Amino acid sequence: MRFENLIVEFENDSVSIPVFRFGKLNSSKRLVVLGGVHGNEINGICILKKIINLLSDSLLESNLDCEIICLPVVNVLGFHNFTRRFKNKDLNRSYTDNPINFAEHICFEIFQKFIKNATYVLDFHDSGSNYELLLHSRIAPNNQLLLDMTSAMGIEFTLVRKPQTGMLAEYALKRGVLVLTVESGGGGVVHDTYIENLLTGFKNFLNKFELLKESKLPLKTKKLDLIELKTRFKYRLDTTSIIKYHVVLGQKIKKSDLLCTIYQPSTASEFNLYSKKDGYLFSLPSKNIVTSKQVICDIALDCCDYNIISNPEIFELVKVI
Repeated sequence: MRFENLIVEFENDSVSIPVFRFGKLNSSKRLVVLGGVHGNEINGICILKKIINLLSDSLLESNLDCEIICLPVVNVLGFHNFTRRFKNKDLNRSYTDNPINFAEHICFEIFQKFIKNATYVLDFHDSGSNYELLLHSRIAPNNQLLLDMTSAMGIEFTLVRKPQTGMLAEYALKRGVLVLTVESGGGGVVHDTYIENLLTGFKNFLNKFELLKESKLPLKTKKLDLIELKTRFKYRLDTTSIIKYHVVLGQKIKKSDLLCTIYQPSTASEFNLYSKKDGYLFSLPSKNIVTSKQVICDIALDCCDYNIISNPEIFELVKVI
């Protein structure tokens, strides 16, 4: 294991980003693993901690037939302030050939030094401060290798989407580098089950893509049928309310299933919300108090055709009487 700091300077400021390198220097195969691109997404950081601990075993590192580069907390400043952004800029919207601000310079340096020559990239995220997401990947449409990477990681769900301009996945894809974006949990809560599943998935990834010289890592993996999610049906409130949920993340939802009970204390009114769609429970707020216009429930659909370029999300405003 080799540790270094990537120092990025801009105007009169600088930032130091920790970098851990394992395996064969200048290997023809390189895996880059990122966490903490958004400073308030702690599950990716915790996943990187597990991966770094795994790779720090000298016997395993000596068996690597590749170079693995880990950046456990890309947005160091955002993490220290528990904020998504870096100096009010989103690092996952800042990849460009012509950087003009500090965030873009960070992304440019990371891409040029580590990702440009990568064979595979795993980019770990969660939903940030307010929501919890089911474990899933996000992939560009019509890309079989990204589907294979998702399956190798043991991830049951993938959300098909066209990456936005400036995202790492979009910028890298145009330059021939595949980035698998992985989302899991959120709300400032460490999801141990997701993290352990992803650590097992990472070991399987090393096996599947032949990133080891000889012996494979012993694993007991359950074969999953990958579910491709196409779009999302979101329910929003028109006023702040207290919510009691009757469903859990990843649950298969049928039309007319009871999702939650909504209570409005100022009018002492209470009513139940039932699903209008078949799908899978994709995200929930991390708290039981939900403010006006906040999404109270998000059902991901796998059964409909839609325009992947415009990627519409369907909203329904729930009026509280």
